[in-house]
Amino acid sequence: MSKTRLLFVILVALCFCLACQDPEERRKQTHYDQARKCFDNQDYVCARDALQKVIEIDPGFAPAYSSLGETYLRLGNMGKAFSIFKKAGELNPGNSDIQLRLATLYLLQKDFSRAKQLLQRVLKQEENNLSALFLMAGINTQEHDLGKAVDIYERIIDIDPSRERAYTSLASIAIQRQDPLRAIEILKNGIDENPKSLPLRLGLYEIHARSNNMDRAEAIIKEALAVRPDEPKLYLILANHFASRSRWEDAEETFQKAIAANPANIRSYLAAASFYTKQDRREKALALYQKALSLQPENIGLMLALSDFYISCNELEKARHHINRALGKKPDYLPAHLLKGRVLMAERQYNDAIALYADLRKNFAEPDKINYLQAMAHLQADEVNAAKTSLAKIGPNSPEYPSARLMMARIYYSERNLAQAMEACKQALAVSPQNLQALAMLGDIHASKQDYKTAEALFKRMITIAPANPAGYYNLGLIYRLHKNHQKAASAFEAAVARDPKHLQAFVNLVEMLIADDKVDQAIARCDHRIEEFAGKPQSLAPLLYLKGRLMLLQNRPAKAESLFKQSILQDDNHLPAYYSLAELYIQTGEDSRAVENFKKAAGQNPDQVMLPMMLGILHYMRQDDEKAMAAYRRALEINPDFAPAANNLAYLLAERQEDLSHALDLAKRARTSMPDDPRVADTLGWVYFKMGLYDAAVREFSASLEKLPANPTILYHLAMTYHKKGDFRRAQSTLEKALRFEEHFKEAEEARSLLANLKRQKQNTGVQ
Repeated sequence: MSKTRLLFVILVALCFCLACQDPEERRKQTHYDQARKCFDNQDYVCARDALQKVIEIDPGFAPAYSSLGETYLRLGNMGKAFSIFKKAGELNPGNSDIQLRLATLYLLQKDFSRAKQLLQRVLKQEENNLSALFLMAGINTQEHDLGKAVDIYERIIDIDPSRERAYTSLASIAIQRQDPLRAIEILKNGIDENPKSLPLRLGLYEIHARSNNMDRAEAIIKEALAVRPDEPKLYLILANHFASRSRWEDAEETFQKAIAANPANIRSYLAAASFYTKQDRREKALALYQKALSLQPENIGLMLALSDFYISCNELEKARHHINRALGKKPDYLPAHLLKGRVLMAERQYNDAIALYADLRKNFAEPDKINYLQAMAHLQADEVNAAKTSLAKIGPNSPEYPSARLMMARIYYSERNLAQAMEACKQALAVSPQNLQALAMLGDIHASKQDYKTAEALFKRMITIAPANPAGYYNLGLIYRLHKNHQKAASAFEAAVARDPKHLQAFVNLVEMLIADDKVDQAIARCDHRIEEFAGKPQSLAPLLYLKGRLMLLQNRPAKAESLFKQSILQDDNHLPAYYSLAELYIQTGEDSRAVENFKKAAGQNPDQVMLPMMLGILHYMRQDDEKAMAAYRRALEINPDFAPAANNLAYLLAERQEDLSHALDLAKRARTSMPDDPRVADTLGWVYFKMGLYDAAVREFSASLEKLPANPTILYHLAMTYHKKGDFRRAQSTLEKALRFEEHFKEAEEARSLLANLKRQKQNTGVQ
């Protein structure tokens, strides 16, 4: 029985054991019995109404107030609960349980002074009251009086060595004091006293994992499993541990053990399904979701998990079916409505999504979460000012505040408003000091301002906070690469890949560092190993096969390169670089005419193969026959209207020719929605905006593209052109210089040099610095 339930029963028993047969007493007892039944059945509205009738009969009856306070807590009405508990405390000042509940409510309101007064009163009566001691230690911790908190937690352990939370709290304080060895010692002492304790063993695991001592972390989980072999949670932690180290077979086997340990535990199915989804093994993932739902067919959370899976697979009708099922069972369930908004976003029905979020904000008590999602919808609809307005409504006390400030920072950064972007990052970090995304963006901002020393320090801070996370190493590698420090850059990219073997950008940079140092054979060996590792995962294989094809060209092996580029396209027909490299190969070897005829013939024989007209379009484009290129892209879109690569390329050509820009914009937006993570697609949308004279929108897209391809000279050139049109000549010049520093001979290099020379002459003539 829970402590709350026990308190309720005791209060009822004390109240009525001596009840007389007075009619008012009988009425009071009847209502109180009814309140107890309602409370037990979790019908808190019924319990509230019955308790209010008890208080009407006897306004001085303290137990009814304390019970009503508990009921209001269940109803989520903290304000009402607080006032009711105050009344209960006034009526029964000697009841320590009521005083403790009231102290907890003061603590939640950050009124530490009053909370401590009540706790001191309880401890004066019961000096070893562990609940009061835990609360007092918590207040001392929040007030940063860590010495007093330590004394209290040690006192709790002296009183009762089985109190796991005292050990974990002491260990947490040791970590705050940057003394992980002391934290480990504390947790080991706790385990000696509580050998079967999961929290203590998991705390020990976390310390070693954060320190990147992964072998010791693994050993700790295995030791825990030896003690608790039937605990699915431990198998799930171990499975995720294996996955983080790319030990895919071990991970899969351990997920299966988690399911076998307790076949009724739904969490194990969901965790394993998530693993298979990340592995691009969607059929296995779907089977697990369906199995879980067959075990608990009325579980609304499972319906929504399956809906979320279908959204990720772009099977939106199936997602909508399960969302509607959930809403049929619980019409006011906010998570289901939020998923409905995600479906609308995936369908590019942005105005409908915005309207849905507006209705939800009126009817649900979580406006900050809804404001955040509405801001995302506004951004997708290219309504940047409306997005800013939604984000501005989210205050610093909201759980959504760090994410909202970070989104605002991205907006400012994409507009190249670096001062405000920096301020938004600092606001996020003020409430979430270890927010890696905010630190990464702040580092990028300093790098944009050429303050590389500060950027480097921020990226190193990311590594200190999360040594197992690849982001800090990857960003550090980009800084070193910019300064042509190949050795340090390669080391940083190597560290990023070691922590996340699927981090393609880090791997590509690492290979390029090997190429720059004339270590092509090593680069090929790395590619071969990675291709073998990702066998059966098409979206991961495509860029690796393409990368190896590039390496074959460096070794003057065009036939092998051609084969690899084709394999890349077959693995993932959305992978644009492979198309272009294959076309360039045909042009360079003089095989373009034969290739065009071959692809035409293949397209005639396979009219439903979308990649064939796509390839023809790129070949025609490279042969400077834009009309035929556009016809080929249109044919690809006839076969598959949602084929993003063709939409992207047709949009780019229309923009280049200044033709039908509204259609170009629609195509580019469709491609951007279908391929949100492809920086080349963002570049195309930016170029369309540029041609339409929408320069702020163009800057946003080019900036988003450069987040993924920071060293791409063409995208930098596009951004510089946009700055020039905006009259921001200083940024135009620095961006052109950056493009030419990365690569001296890119496609637009001569235009870039000419514009840069003009800007420098203009600067000299006007004397503007």
